[in-house]
Amino acid sequence: RFHNVDDNDLMAHRNAIFYDGICKGRDGFGLTPFVGTNACWRREVLREIGGFVYGSVTEDTLTSNEIHRRGFISKYAAEDLCFGEAPVSVAAAMLQRQRWAKGAVMNGMKIFKRAAEEKKNAMVARRRGEIDEFFEYRRHGRRPNNAIVRAMFWLDSTLYPLLGLAAYIYIFVAL
Repeated sequence: RFHNVDDNDLMAHRNAIFYDGICKGRDGFGLTPFVGTNACWRREVLREIGGFVYGSVTEDTLTSNEIHRRGFISKYAAEDLCFGEAPVSVAAAMLQRQRWAKGAVMNGMKIFKRAAEEKKNAMVARRRGEIDEFFEYRRHGRRPNNAIVRAMFWLDSTLYPLLGLAAYIYIFVAL
């Protein structure tokens, strides 16, 4: 949360729809996205995915997408435990949201590409080691069977910047 948001919150810095709606809803599926600096990761999870995933302007959500794709779950604590500073001008807020939108599309494409490569490698592989089988068993033991829900959340997280375009078209048509 941000400490410098007034009661009017004209620039929607509270992100109430995201934090109070989307995060709480995804928590029920164990698929809460990691955004910002207020999160804890288990070393075992980060070790298995090779550490934080870089290569995006929003590497925090890219890492959480990869963790969910690998079958781990996440939990959401609806508590304000740390505070940041919101952008103080409209221009700065728009730059922040532009970065979020760009990162969402970049992350979705990276996760899709990585998943396709792993699917191809799995089909090519002929023999599996005991350690791989052990980790796959443990991973599936932690995750409910929610592939369709994960795909819906991935599409929502990836395409939301593009879906906002329709709202601008409706406004333009009305004007």
